Amino acid sequence: MTQTDSATSPTQVQTPAHTTRSDIDPAAWQRYRMRYALSEPFVWLEVQRRLHERLDVFSVKPMAILDAAPRAGTGALALATRFPKATLVAHCTSQYATMMLKGKYTGNFIQKMIRAFMGKPQSRIAWLPVVPAAQFDLIVCNLALTWAKDPAEQLRFWAKQLAPGGVLLFSAMGPDTARCLRSAATQAGWTTPIAPDYVDMHDYGDMMVQAGLSTPVMDVERVQLTYSSAQTLRQDTAGLMANLHPQRMAGLAGRARFKKLEAALDAMSLIPLDLELVFGHAWKPLTSTVTDRQTQTVSLDQLKATLPSQSA
Repeated sequence: MTQTDSATSPTQVQTPAHTTRSDIDPAAWQRYRMRYALSEPFVWLEVQRRLHERLDVFSVKPMAILDAAPRAGTGALALATRFPKATLVAHCTSQYATMMLKGKYTGNFIQKMIRAFMGKPQSRIAWLPVVPAAQFDLIVCNLALTWAKDPAEQLRFWAKQLAPGGVLLFSAMGPDTARCLRSAATQAGWTTPIAPDYVDMHDYGDMMVQAGLSTPVMDVERVQLTYSSAQTLRQDTAGLMANLHPQRMAGLAGRARFKKLEAALDAMSLIPLDLELVFGHAWKPLTSTVTDRQTQTVSLDQLKATLPSQSA
């Protein structure tokens, strides 16, 4: 696994290039949410780990947390463990996911009381299909913005849910994701898109400012994973390379075309998977007036350098 640092430079607020996205088919998006509601492949878990690392740079002590799109719930459990005094709402993607996660982490009434008595972190998690009309000190979302039909509207919704002084932290995939795979598909005869047009990190920063959030900070990690077979790659990215583009191939690719793509990938000594991982955070102003109208772009190393243990 290799990683390169992001460039660091401020950018002035502009009208976002993406609002309602033309590269996401709403019907395909709904099917995707249902099918992969509980999946947490390796890449998803790795991005979640890196996302939670960024909490180390904040001095917040949240009492109410929203984990948006928690998938199988490992992130919600990690947040409840990290913040033992906080209550946590996990916003599930469907009634089915809600039922499954409640059964997995809550159990029946007696099991719930035992876990609460023993101080288990899952006893402080509410698994809900709808976000309640409450305010949260911390909102965390791993990768779900990548496939949001209207990311600007989603960010506005979260901004309304934040309490004054609260922080939003999210991750998403950027435009350089899966470059080699897209090139291999073209060589294998694909003439239609095989992935959405991933949103640029600067657009996310601008959207956060327009949502009323203050001092948004964006950073990027460029990671390359390598695989010995196409099958292993599929396992590690199950649901994360979903093609929701309206101009995708109308029917199934067909066995011959798919085998040609697999053969092209397996012919490589190692199959590269490029990931542009976008991370962003911003604060809810204590007042209704946002005075800072710039989006800053910094690296993870710069964020870590601000930790008290590393300062002079």
